Amino acid sequence: MGTFIKEDLCIGCEVCLGACPFPGAIAMENDKARITDLCTGCGACEESCPVQAIHIERITDGNAHDLSKYNGVWIFVEQ
Repeated sequence: MGTFIKEDLCIGCEVCLGACPFPGAIAMENDKARITDLCTGCGACEESCPVQAIHIERITDGNAHDLSKYNGVWIFVEQ
């Protein structure tokens, strides 16, 4: 699994910075968003991006469950 920015689509609006619950997981470089090693792949930035410039690669296997009925549900855990 990995999160990456499609630099040709990123407009540098910084909406993803505000959406990300993990400080430092997204940085701005040369007016483009950059995903750092602090990213957990939670998907908040991908959902918030107005130009779909953020993509999360998800590894799925043949036994994946249909989670579509949980779409829009967020669970935050604090340790």
